Amino acid sequence: MELTDGSLVLRPPEERDAEAICEACQDPEIPRWIPIIPQPYTHESALEFITWSHEGMERGNYSFVIVAADTDE
Repeated sequence: MELTDGSLVLRPPEERDAEAICEACQDPEIPRWIPIIPQPYTHESALEFITWSHEGMERGNYSFVIVAADTDE
C-alpha cells in the first residue's frame, strides 16, 4: 500500500531504504524518545527493522517510510 499527495509518498520500508534509515537513526533524539531503538544503530539494524516491518504487515501492524515522490529518497 502507498499513499501520496504528489510530493510525498508514504509506503512500507524496503531494503533500498536501509542506508537512509540507518542514517536517520544516528540522531540522538531517536533513542531518547524511542528507547527500543538499538544503539549503536547499524546498517544491519535497519535491515532487521525492514524485515520486522514486513513480518508485522502479515499480522496487521504497519510501519511506513516517507519519501519524496520524485526521487524516492
